[in-house]
Amino acid sequence: MDDRFERWKDAISGGDSDRGIGRRLGMDNTKVARHLYSVPPVAETVILLARAYGADPLEGLVEAGLLTADEASAIRVPRALRLATSLQLAAEIYRRELESAGEADDPFDDASGTSQTAPTMSPTTARGATQVASEAPAASKQNTKRQRRERLTRGLRE
Repeated sequence: MDDRFERWKDAISGGDSDRGIGRRLGMDNTKVARHLYSVPPVAETVILLARAYGADPLEGLVEAGLLTADEASAIRVPRALRLATSLQLAAEIYRRELESAGEADDPFDDASGTSQTAPTMSPTTARGATQVASEAPAASKQNTKRQRRERLTRGLRE
């Protein structure tokens, strides 16, 4: 078993033995060992392991060397964009603009993606965020950091 995969397996399982993992997966511990210690590990068992312990199956497949991080991202990013609310998308544009202006600020305050710092979405918010995001690079250079931040904030408040 690859060290990276073994560390991931131990981290998600809390160091459970093959016997403990087998009980959780509903399979014999020798089968668990055979599947997880093979090179590469058996994909179906890696997925079952991740699900049984509430971990991300894609992360397990990457750690097992069955997928690259780029392959996993190709699945995650488009799906995340489709599932994101308009407010989450506008807040991400806002965060990126602040970052490009050299100001660190994350409008999301928890892993659920909810925001207490970003105002609620109004009909003009998306237009304001889109306008700021689509400005030509030459126009951006003419604006100071403060002016850009004020425009973004004003767009989110409208």
